[in-house]
This record gives sequence, C-alpha cells and structure tokens, in this order.
Amino acid sequence: MNYLGAGSVASVSSANGLGTLFAKGSGQEEKATEGNQGLLPAGKKGVRQISLNEYKDRVYGAWLGGIVGTVFGWPFEGEPKNVLDHLDHYLRPYSYAPVDDDYYYEMVALYGFERHGIGMTVEQLGEMWKEYQAGTWGSSEQARLLLEKGIKAPHTGEPRYNRWFHTIGPQFSSDLYGMITAGMINLAGSTGR
Repeated sequence: MNYLGAGSVASVSSANGLGTLFAKGSGQEEKATEGNQGLLPAGKKGVRQISLNEYKDRVYGAWLGGIVGTVFGWPFEGEPKNVLDHLDHYLRPYSYAPVDDDYYYEMVALYGFERHGIGMTVEQLGEMWKEYQAGTWGSSEQARLLLEKGIKAPHTGEPRYNRWFHTIGPQFSSDLYGMITAGMINLAGSTGR
C-alpha cells in the first residue's frame, strides 16, 4: 500500500497482538524528522511497533479527550469570550454521558465503517447520517435536512444548498479517520475526504 507519501510504502498488521507499521522511503524524510523522536523517518527505521493494548489506550484517550473537551466547552459555545484562564471542573454536574453532535458524527461514521468497510463512500455515510439522525446544528443540521429531501452527499455541504457550508464541523469531527488508519497519514486523509 502506498499511503505514507511520495516514495513511501506503509502497511499495518496486528499479528501476535501488535499493530506494526512498516515504512520504507527515499531517505529524504530523515531531515524533516531529525531531532524529533515522535516521528518515524521512513528509510532510517524499517519498522515502528505499538502494542494492540497501547493502540487501544490511545484511541480511548482520543475519544475521551474529545468528549470531555466538548462537555467542558458547552457553557461557552457561541460566547464572545470562550476561553478561561483555568477550568478544572465541570460547571454543571453530570450523572450520565451526554450525547453531542460534536462527537456523534464520528460515532455514526464508525458505525458506517463497521457496516461498509474502509472503502465507505460519502453517499453511504450520508445514508448513515439519515439512519442515525446525525446533524443537529449549523451546517451539519442543514446537511441532514438536505439528505432527507433527497439531495445526496457530498452536495449537501455545497454553498448552493447549504447556507452554513463555511462552519467548522470537519475540524472537530475528523479524529476518527486518524484513529482507524494508524500510522498511514495519506490513507487517513483520503478516507476523511
């Protein structure tokens, strides 16, 4: 699979409980990653391994971080000053796990990948949105309503149909694509498109 970029090849396997990223490159990546231990310079190191448990822990952390961040931010959403110097507790008590559109999109997309596989089309994702009623505010709500009127994705996000097309939904609802394509950044990008 050619997913890492120009001249690079990557694949992921989970044999023996390890998620393994195999990378080979032209060697030019070494300069870009020099001094940064968190990046894999393709060509210098042939294999980067992460245990399945560590992968699951990171995915759990990503989901939890998104949900906690959303819930922390609710009281300030749409406010002119939406940043505090310090916040170490919820401003409202919660005895349940609230559902919010900010992360519900990703949950619906995950259900779609489980049903349709990694090759899920944007039209299939649109059908998942209709089935699970994703989109409750702004451009996403408009997209869902357009889907229900018979306009197909991705046209539901175009300016000619969706007056809220310019809002930032994709910026906070795309983490999933990185989570399901561990180590394969170009696959994450093309899957998210």
